[in-house]
Amino acid sequence: MTKTFLIAGAAGGLGGRVVAAALAAGHNVMAADLAPDTVPVPHEHRDRLRVRALDVTDPASARDAVAHAVAEFGAVDVLVNSAGVRGVGSIEDMPEDEFHRDVNVNFFGAVNTVRAVLPVMRPRRSGSIINLSTIGGRRNQPGLGAYQSSKWALGGFTEILAREVGPIGIRVTLVEPGGIRTPWAAAPLPVPDIHDEYEETVGAFVRAYSDNPDVQRGDPAKMAAVILRLTEEPTPPTRLLLGSDAAWLAPQIARARAAEDAEWHELSVSTDRDGLGDFADSAVAPSAPELTLDILSPHDQSVIGRVAQAAPADVDKAVVAARAAFDHGPWPHTTPAERQEVVRRYDALRTARADEIAEAISAENGSAGWFTKVGQPFLTRQVNAYLKAAEEFGWEEVLAPSDPSVAFDTIVRREAIGVVAAVIPWNSPFSAATAKLVPALLAGNTVVLKVSPENSLSMALLADLWHEAGLPEGVLSVLPADRQTSEYLVSHAGVDKISFTGSTRAGRRIASIAGEQLKRVGLELGGKSAALILDDADLAAATQGLRFGSLGNNGEACILQTRILAPRSRYEEVVAAVKEMVESLKVGDPSAPDTFIGPMIRRDQQQRVIDYINIGIEDGARLVTGGPHVPEGLEKGNYVTPTVFADVDNSMRIAQEEIFGPVLVVIAYDDDDDAVRIANDSQYGLSGGIWTSDPDRALATARRLRTGTVTLNGSPISFDGPFGGYKASGLGREYGKAGLTGYVEHKSITRTR
Repeated sequence: MTKTFLIAGAAGGLGGRVVAAALAAGHNVMAADLAPDTVPVPHEHRDRLRVRALDVTDPASARDAVAHAVAEFGAVDVLVNSAGVRGVGSIEDMPEDEFHRDVNVNFFGAVNTVRAVLPVMRPRRSGSIINLSTIGGRRNQPGLGAYQSSKWALGGFTEILAREVGPIGIRVTLVEPGGIRTPWAAAPLPVPDIHDEYEETVGAFVRAYSDNPDVQRGDPAKMAAVILRLTEEPTPPTRLLLGSDAAWLAPQIARARAAEDAEWHELSVSTDRDGLGDFADSAVAPSAPELTLDILSPHDQSVIGRVAQAAPADVDKAVVAARAAFDHGPWPHTTPAERQEVVRRYDALRTARADEIAEAISAENGSAGWFTKVGQPFLTRQVNAYLKAAEEFGWEEVLAPSDPSVAFDTIVRREAIGVVAAVIPWNSPFSAATAKLVPALLAGNTVVLKVSPENSLSMALLADLWHEAGLPEGVLSVLPADRQTSEYLVSHAGVDKISFTGSTRAGRRIASIAGEQLKRVGLELGGKSAALILDDADLAAATQGLRFGSLGNNGEACILQTRILAPRSRYEEVVAAVKEMVESLKVGDPSAPDTFIGPMIRRDQQQRVIDYINIGIEDGARLVTGGPHVPEGLEKGNYVTPTVFADVDNSMRIAQEEIFGPVLVVIAYDDDDDAVRIANDSQYGLSGGIWTSDPDRALATARRLRTGTVTLNGSPISFDGPFGGYKASGLGREYGKAGLTGYVEHKSITRTR
């Protein structure tokens, strides 16, 4: 997703490197500096770069920079405060004007830009603020009193800021580089007994060796890349220590953790690594241990695991392994029957560990235990449908000519495409992975599967199972990674096909990449599906069916039918029945056997759902049950109260936008034609349902819906038929023969008879 960066202090040093990194990643940049003429303007990125004069010590100048960024690009998504000066002298002896300059630029400069950007970020309840401080602010380096004290104050300000705005969705990070080559730090520090000796090493990395062990320097370009990644994934309030030596950083981390508030998340990053260790094929690759993130329980925020996210370098290794396995390995040349046998072994192994898998998904996702356990047999049905399609598939067949006078016939071969980049979301990881891996592997492809870091517990199990099933080396790699690394994967020149499940917004971005590079692409995207309760429906059966069809997986599923269309003649009856059903569902610990709805996966998702509930109230919908409050006694977790709105117009945001939570809207219609019109009045077309006592009427109505899947009277979705969406719900189809077809190329060979 393209973002707009406002970078204060953009002319050189680390700020300049962040400008370059953001532009290279496809983002828009407002580069602001006291010396704007010194900001380099790359020719290839000039359409996405604007330069503005900024005096960070002047609040009006900061507001002006924000206003121009909004005017040029429509928003400010990321603020990076990189402006800084370092005068020499003790607190007592430093000239007064220089002392005040240091404090005003290093501390109040960041305060001014933050205060200027918050009115833009707060209404959207999103954004990222990154304040650059320095590890030097922690050290006892004589002669830098104003610099150290102002940077230390910036750290305290950033921590308090995180506590204030973090809960509303604005990410706050304090980055403390361990001595970077900037215009002010390129020369040896003006402190007695310190000298620098630079040595070039792999990757143009520069380390400053010094008699003072507190002086370490890393490559600013690498540091800028790390900073950019902080804008992509939600994290706790973070103090990030950047340096060139992980061993040197370790005691600094320990000291910081001992001294600082436990709520402040600490990470250390070494920026001089020339390798990432051996890559483990068919396994979750813990390739960047210095970027380890805690996996937090959605139920109570306790730490249930840790995960190292993959970096672009890991993607390179995975794609190279997949390319080698496809171009030179045995997998594409095995028979269809041999590949089918590997898939059968995998599913047998998975079935034997079904309870373990279900518990892992519940723990990391917050999905209620009933949902994750019920889903296990459905995975086998999905696999069996693909196996049946593969057994009946015409991998190679001879076509007789349509014109009997010609002297040739045609051999049609269906062959593997190559290297597949499969990207799946967090909400139902095993199901999404099965929908992509099984057909891709049955066709003889190799796969790099990108998963959400939140799903690392369950996806580690998946990787182990495929490895145990007998996949050759390089055929499958599983990478937990953020959005930026995901984009790097799908853009990779070594990838032949992209298969993506996720949001429509991300799908559009991926489609543009695939179009530019002419890659095969399949997209399973969002939905806002309707359940049509016709006037002759059994209301008791319908409302019980909606428990699963509208509220399964805590409401976090793209196929759920969250728009309930009710005939005006029975409208209040339907509203009352839906209210009673929703209020009967227990919300709580996902591991409890009687829980139906668990927590949202993350705090930001919880806040998103609450925001939509408030939007519904503000837009005039009638709140029937629920509301924006967190259920009593569940405040520690990411819980929301299941909510039902009535008197909803289909044009309202809560009826048009995918909420991804337990929020239902009941919309009145006049007759069947009106119901079909309302159901089709959506940018999406993924799923839908019809409830009626007349089978012929049900089928006739289903044929009129512009959606990829329709269930009648609560029937389950079939894995034998194609699954996918109309309109903004995606491109291509999954499941069964149609899903298998998406992973093959068609080759025609003509020969003389």
